[in-house]
Amino acid sequence: MVSSFQGKDGNAYLSKQDAINTYHDYQKVYQLGNISNNETNIEFQNKYEAVQYLENIVLKNLEKKFQTDRYEMAGSFFTKDQILSWLESTTDIQYNYNSYRWSKLSHPNLQEMQLTQHDEKNYIKRYSPPKDTYWLNLDARGLSGNFSGPLYIETNVSFNTLIDRLKNNWQKISSNTINALMTPLVLFSTFINVQLNSQKPNDDNSWNIKRDFFAATENGEEKFKKGFILANNDKYNEETNSFYFDEIEENLIKVSGMSRWEKTLAFLQNVHNYTLRVNHSGNEENTLAFTNLLRTMLKNVIKANTMMFEDCLDDIFQNQNNTVSNQELTFTDIIHMFINPSKFIYQSPSKVNKLTNVINKIQTIGDTIFDAYGKIKKIHRLGQAITEGEIKLVLSSYETFFQHGQKYYEIDGKKLSAHEAFQKVAEVLRGNLAINNDGSKIDMKTSFQPVSKIAKFAGKIAAGLQIAKAMWDIGNAVSPFKFNTYENDLGNGQKLYYQTTEFEIPILNIQLARTDPSQVVNLTPIKLFSNGSIISGDVEDESKQLFTMLGSLIVGKDKARQYLKEYILTNPTKFVATRSYYITVMSNQEIREIVADKNNPTDALKKLRLFVNDIFTKYFANNINKMYFDGINSFFSNPIDARDSLKTKITNNQFIIKYKFTDLEGITKYYDNEATLLKEQNHYLENNVLIRKTILQSDLIKTIRFDKLKHQIGAQSKVYSVLFNGQERYFLTVGDAKNYVYSNSDIVLKTNKVINYYVFFGTLQFNSESDFYKWVKDNTLIVNGKGEVIQNGN
Repeated sequence: MVSSFQGKDGNAYLSKQDAINTYHDYQKVYQLGNISNNETNIEFQNKYEAVQYLENIVLKNLEKKFQTDRYEMAGSFFTKDQILSWLESTTDIQYNYNSYRWSKLSHPNLQEMQLTQHDEKNYIKRYSPPKDTYWLNLDARGLSGNFSGPLYIETNVSFNTLIDRLKNNWQKISSNTINALMTPLVLFSTFINVQLNSQKPNDDNSWNIKRDFFAATENGEEKFKKGFILANNDKYNEETNSFYFDEIEENLIKVSGMSRWEKTLAFLQNVHNYTLRVNHSGNEENTLAFTNLLRTMLKNVIKANTMMFEDCLDDIFQNQNNTVSNQELTFTDIIHMFINPSKFIYQSPSKVNKLTNVINKIQTIGDTIFDAYGKIKKIHRLGQAITEGEIKLVLSSYETFFQHGQKYYEIDGKKLSAHEAFQKVAEVLRGNLAINNDGSKIDMKTSFQPVSKIAKFAGKIAAGLQIAKAMWDIGNAVSPFKFNTYENDLGNGQKLYYQTTEFEIPILNIQLARTDPSQVVNLTPIKLFSNGSIISGDVEDESKQLFTMLGSLIVGKDKARQYLKEYILTNPTKFVATRSYYITVMSNQEIREIVADKNNPTDALKKLRLFVNDIFTKYFANNINKMYFDGINSFFSNPIDARDSLKTKITNNQFIIKYKFTDLEGITKYYDNEATLLKEQNHYLENNVLIRKTILQSDLIKTIRFDKLKHQIGAQSKVYSVLFNGQERYFLTVGDAKNYVYSNSDIVLKTNKVINYYVFFGTLQFNSESDFYKWVKDNTLIVNGKGEVIQNGN
């Protein structure tokens, strides 16, 4: 891997200086003086224009005996514009961050800068690498107990290891260990999910990015496309891209058992993971803007499909001010809240206070909806049979759910009011609802086979509310003497639960059999995305850990701190409210501290010129007299001498030549020679303009365009080796290694398949990648900007 630098032409350069050279932007000017006594600079880019001005303007004014104001500075004499130009070019701008001072051209040792605790905490975040994602298909019909937990799983273990864990990793826990805060949050996400999942049929597993995501936002596709390109410096939806939307859409369509809404969430999580892995140095604002666009568009999808908790959504989906934060809900937090709420609680417990309004409201709605379920349980404790009256109680909870959801529901192509939709669903539920012996589970009968669209719609509602009810029971402290809870911990706070009654309660005369969830919980994992990352996220050494900094991934805490320090230097106004202008005039140091308007790009330059004018007024304005000026640099007491001086200087080519450079803030500096300008300009460009990324040198064979080269974070992966049957095998997780040994220990006969691996380049054949790279090195010529060969080899 090598460092590359972006040139002004958009190409990648391995030499820092070569990249800097492409940004060189300065002018050689013939500097004259303004005879009109104002502050406008008189300068020309060629001698011919300067001579024309002197002969046609200055000479004619001298013939008319026109005088010019003369000001003294350090024993020499100048026009007003010449002094103002010198003052502006000489004035330095200093910033002070936590007692570390620097200017655009002078950066002391960065080791002396100490980050504030606030900035380090809010900008540098420990990064958990993206994992493979799976959707768990659950068939809950016929279960005697209640299943709850995330069906969207992110994990580093292999597919086979995951299957093994889903089957054999269930552990009985003696008491309820689920975080109490999780109950309302899971209920919130479940209610929203049920509303959106049941809105439209998904018989063909179809998912369409335009229909299911873009359509909810005005000009949604155009805004998304523009935001993606700006944030990721990548073209939109082309097969050559590492992120190809059509391919992702095709993969999601293949997944069965997953609703359109859930596929939308999975898609957005994938988009966000991709954006995070792109190097955003110098592009942080576009990255944050794209993240906030995704938040807004996701909120629009929800609002377009349900009114439930509508007044709370704006609070949850507030724009982020930083790409990562301990206080704000990040985009990943929001995705997990809906598709994997247990992981949200596990990773972001301090952010739950942002959801106080949601939690309070869900408690009220939950009490209303599940009150009927509580009454059914009491009836069962008395040994009574379920009657038509109790069925009506259950249906009343469904009616409450409908009333809090939509004004209208689209079922079988018809637009129905909430009341009409409930009546249709009630007809299906009345003959197909099943209530188990102790009243803890109310779901569709095992024999229920939905054929019509209204039956399928009713089945989704019933299944969703049963999941919500299971979590509600946990949150309301169901007695452990009535239920035993099994837990399957898949890591990172992703826990599956199965609650069931397993022992006999003689007083109530309820006979209950022991149930093993590994035998009854039918979960089938379907792989959604492989994020292509084998980076270990559990290393203890801070120098090898991954961190996010302003949307970019960095290896090592010290490197992340260095990255932030460099960002502060190039973007001081984001961290320092004030700046200081200072200059030394006549052995006196003048300093002025000002606050520049961040939203007005010309405000700082205007205030600099006010400062310069005040210095002029204080030191030079009162020391003035009128003289005859030759237009270049000399004053005389009579117009004849001034005119003769002008003609002589033209004849002898005696002009004042300056080299002019204008920085990013519009401040112009003049230099007496080109070498001095280039030295300072190189330093300025390196500290304020140049962007770098780490790449694979072999990628330069495919393209030299900087934005097309993939950033390599340079991280190392932890792998586990197993010596098995005389061969050493490698695995990314301990679980994968153990699962391989367990699965293959009873195998005696083995067949080893030998594969001959070659690398082809055109008609050339190589025995290994290293042979190929050696050939590339030996046959590569390095040339300079003129196309001249510098050296052979790489």
